[in-house]
Amino acid sequence: MYPNDIGQVNIYPWDCKDRLTENFLVSEFRDPIAFSRNHFTLIHPSLIVLMQQLRDDIGKPITITSGFRIDLVNIRVGGAPKSYHTMGYAADWTADIDLEAWWETMTSLKNSKVRYDLVGGAAYYSVHNYIHVDVRGRPGDKLVTWQ
Repeated sequence: MYPNDIGQVNIYPWDCKDRLTENFLVSEFRDPIAFSRNHFTLIHPSLIVLMQQLRDDIGKPITITSGFRIDLVNIRVGGAPKSYHTMGYAADWTADIDLEAWWETMTSLKNSKVRYDLVGGAAYYSVHNYIHVDVRGRPGDKLVTWQ
């Protein structure tokens, strides 16, 4: 059972090259290691919507550094045992912007209920220069953050 019952996770074949939104393809959410070992990619519809919303607001390309992960990959990268990446609910991303400032803006807008209602969890990893977002819970739930 997935933690977010707003919509079911989408399952894409390993070789899928479909365009999900104006700016994102299925292949961008696929972990390169998982791609060679697995035959599907999981992506929650809310995550797709959220990533496009972020891209539109930033106005610059976003690079997804980690999307769906199989368990073996999740262990190798030191991911949490029940990582939202393994369920298709999370993406780590970077862009040519001040990520720390953007993370603070994004979390502030979410907490004030102005924008980013789909974000359930968020973290800024300054050492690796990326932001983690996930769509756990339900829109309107309190934001879970860590660094």
